[in-house]
Amino acid sequence: MKLSDKNELNSENTTGQENGINETEENFFDNTEESVEVPSDDSIIGDGKTEESENRIESADEKTEEIEENRYTTDEDDIAYVAERITGARHSVVTTAAPVRVRENNDTIQMNSLRRIVDDHAAQKSVNRKQPKLYYGVLTSAFLVIAVLVCLIIGVAAASDKNRPADINIGETSENAVIPEIDNNSEISEQIETEKNSESEDNIETDSENNTESESNAEPETETEPEKIPEAEKFNVTLDFYDRDDIEVSTERITLNELLDLSGVELEDGEVPSLSLDSVIAADIVISIDKYEYKTVSETSTVPYESQVYETDLIPRGEKRYSQYGEEGQVNKYYTVEYVNGEEKNRTFEYEETIKYPVNEIYEEGVGGSFVGSDGVTYTYSYRRVVPATYYNIEGLTYLGTMADESVIAVDMDNIPLGTRLYVKNSSYDFGVRIASDIGGQVDDWEIDIWLSKDNPQYQSFAKVGYHYDMEIYYID
Repeated sequence: MKLSDKNELNSENTTGQENGINETEENFFDNTEESVEVPSDDSIIGDGKTEESENRIESADEKTEEIEENRYTTDEDDIAYVAERITGARHSVVTTAAPVRVRENNDTIQMNSLRRIVDDHAAQKSVNRKQPKLYYGVLTSAFLVIAVLVCLIIGVAAASDKNRPADINIGETSENAVIPEIDNNSEISEQIETEKNSESEDNIETDSENNTESESNAEPETETEPEKIPEAEKFNVTLDFYDRDDIEVSTERITLNELLDLSGVELEDGEVPSLSLDSVIAADIVISIDKYEYKTVSETSTVPYESQVYETDLIPRGEKRYSQYGEEGQVNKYYTVEYVNGEEKNRTFEYEETIKYPVNEIYEEGVGGSFVGSDGVTYTYSYRRVVPATYYNIEGLTYLGTMADESVIAVDMDNIPLGTRLYVKNSSYDFGVRIASDIGGQVDDWEIDIWLSKDNPQYQSFAKVGYHYDMEIYYID
């Protein structure tokens, strides 16, 4: 076996043995009074053979030194030593698994047994030394804890005694009551007990006197009937619903909300009582339950068109000539309507939707006018018209039977009625007021023939042109 392996296996034992042997050698003879038991086979100390024991111990010391010197010399010796430490007995070559040499020296065997005994004794003694120390330590800690608790209890008691009001003699309520000084506690208790007895006797006498007086003054008792609890007043309540059967309830003084709960009546959506739910019912009453409903309705309405009017004097006064006729539009308007018991109470406009947009009308309207003639007279007319014009100067009677002169014009009577008074002029000529009195075979539509005398200053220039297209005729009022 290697030295490192032996050290690992016997690290504790070797150290213990070395320390134990040294400790044993120092203390063995100091503790001779303590008895050490040795196996009875080869007893080292026994039967009063002191001298033999001492010789054996000396020889054991010598053998110990020899063993310490030769401990690691032979592997077989180490194996036997280790086997002995494990099993507690010497192993022979026959009983061990590996061949172990048995030492033939009997003294060596005895010495090893002695050392084991000494080591075990030293270990037990070390344990015995430690136990008292632990015991005394626990006792000391417990004593300190008890002392602290006692100090706290004494301190609390002293504080409570300090705050307690001073005692006074029983039966005395005066602030100047004097406490008798009595050394013996038993005498104090006897005095207090005596005072209690005397005070109780006085109280008994006083109570007996009072009872006597009360009995003498007391009147004979009369039997009284128990008071009757008045019954709660009942009220008749009628719940008048709009669209369901009425309910009649007899109830006490409660709120309307409580009445509805007790009657098992649940208000539907939109049902509103005439009283608030917190109102207290204190008399016969009819409560109407109104039905509020809200609906969205639509109405179709027309949208009027607008008129675009252009005033003119080219058509008779009051006459209209349309270039575009108007058409009304159409729109749907939506409202939220509030119904109370089926009747409309309120209507709120929400929005509108146009179905058809309106078409505006466009027309001309004759308004007539006025002007100042060449003769200085202001004339009003219903309308005017621009017509082509020429002249003629045939003398004789007109179609109406009047004499032809410068007050006459010839017209197409299908367009200009005969007898119509016209003021004839344009920007170059002014022929004044003329009467449609004559007709001509060559006069057609709106054309006019103006009768002109050759003596008229305008004749030469007008005749020279012959046909004028910008002549204006004004229908005089």
